Amino acid sequence: MRLALFAYFEKAGQPANAEAHPTIVQPALGARVRKLAVAAHEFARGVKLLEKLARQSDAPEEYSLELARLRGDWAQEQSAAGEFESALAHLRLAHEQHPELFDITTRLSALQRDRGDRKGAIETLESFLAVAKNPGEIEQARAQLAALHAGG
Repeated sequence: MRLALFAYFEKAGQPANAEAHPTIVQPALGARVRKLAVAAHEFARGVKLLEKLARQSDAPEEYSLELARLRGDWAQEQSAAGEFESALAHLRLAHEQHPELFDITTRLSALQRDRGDRKGAIETLESFLAVAKNPGEIEQARAQLAALHAGG
């Protein structure tokens, strides 16, 4: 029943209405959509759905975070397939939306470094450090930044 209702609202272009429906209300809908998109390798469809949910929601932050994470998942699959430019594009967009996400930051910085963009890798880490709150992540980012400044 839940899937049928969700499919109905999705097809009607109103996925946010699915959230409000008493039969479907569940916590962490954004995380569930992301998990399903990753499992099905339907990244483009998942991105489109999360974007729509974010636009239609009164609290778009959950969807925005999951959208950034989904773009990171998509980039990981693209990197594994050797599609580095597409992976970079997805990671850049995810990082622009949420520079506080450490896993996105480290993947983007590493890919930039590996592709010869040392300056970009440094800027990525610096933008993370400007908003970071987790002491462990800050320490790791500073170590990576120091290594890049040292030429590594």
